[in-house]
Amino acid sequence: MTPLRGSELLLDYLDGALDADAAKEMDAYIKADSEFATLVDTYKATIAVVKATMHQEVPPKDVERTLAFLRSAESSAKVG
Repeated sequence: MTPLRGSELLLDYLDGALDADAAKEMDAYIKADSEFATLVDTYKATIAVVKATMHQEVPPKDVERTLAFLRSAESSAKVG
């Protein structure tokens, strides 16, 4: 299994998208492998942080500053 496929399976597990048999297999694997259990906990914590912050409003001055930077970088790339 490739790392990408493993990550996809883990995310499907965390989203509850695996069928019952696959979810049971994943539960058993997590219980049997403490390092993998730590990885799962890390994924869960990361997802929680992203969900908690993804709906926050970006202050308009930060939006403008970011857009100005991107426009400047784009202009520089066209010149060079």
